[in-house]
Amino acid sequence: MEYQIERERVNYNSLTNNAFTSLVASALAIAKEQDLSTHSVLGNCTLSIETNLTVLKQLLNEETSLSARSDFDAQRDDDLNYLNTMLDAHAISRDAGNKAAATALLSVYGSFNRQLNYLPLNEQTTELDKVLNYWATPENTAHFSTLGLSDDLEALKTSAGAYKSYHLERTNKGNAQSPKVRNVRRIIAKHFVMYLGIMEGLAVLDSDTLCYTILDRINQLIKEQDALLKAKATRNAESEALKN
Repeated sequence: MEYQIERERVNYNSLTNNAFTSLVASALAIAKEQDLSTHSVLGNCTLSIETNLTVLKQLLNEETSLSARSDFDAQRDDDLNYLNTMLDAHAISRDAGNKAAATALLSVYGSFNRQLNYLPLNEQTTELDKVLNYWATPENTAHFSTLGLSDDLEALKTSAGAYKSYHLERTNKGNAQSPKVRNVRRIIAKHFVMYLGIMEGLAVLDSDTLCYTILDRINQLIKEQDALLKAKATRNAESEALKN
C-alpha cells in the first residue's frame, strides 16, 4: 500500500518556550508508544532531541528560579508598604512639618488605589507608575527629604523599574529567550525537523505503516500550534488596527 503524507510545518521560533517544549515532548511520547526498534536512525534522532530537551528544561528552570516575576513583585510591594507605613506614622506626628509633609504625600491615594496587592500585576504596575509620577514633583520630592525618606523612595523606584524590565525581557510577546535558550532551541528544532523528515520518507517511500501512523498524529499537534500562532497574529493585527 502506498501512503501519501507530508509533515506539517510551524514557525518553531515563534512558539513560546512552554509551547515549544510541550510540542516536541508530546511528539516523542507518541513515537515511544510504538515499537521503533527496527528504525535505528529514528532512535538516534530521538536520543539527540531528548538530551537537548533536558538541557533546555534545566535552563528554563534555572532562569525562572533566579529571576521569577513573583520575586520582583514582592520586592516592590515591600518597598511600597514600608514607605506607606512610614508616611502613616509621620501623618500623626506631633512635628507639624513632618505631619504636613506626610499628609501631602498620602493625598495621592485620594486619586489612586492604595491596595495594590489586591490588583492584577499589570494593573499594579499602572497604578504604581501614577503614584510615583505624583511623588516625583519637586514639591513632593522636598517632602520626602523633610521626612528622611528620599533613599527609600529611590529604592521603590529601583524595584518598580526592575519588575518592569524583567516583565518586558521575559514575557514580551510571550516568547522572550536568553541566548543559551535560543541556541538549544535552534538545535532541537533542527533535529526535530530532520526526525519528521525521516519519518515522512519511511512512510511514503517504504510504505511504513508505523511511521505513517505516528507522523499523522504528530501532524495534528503541529497543526494545532500553527493555528494558535495564526490566531494570535490575527488578534495582534486587529489590536494594532484599533489603535490606529
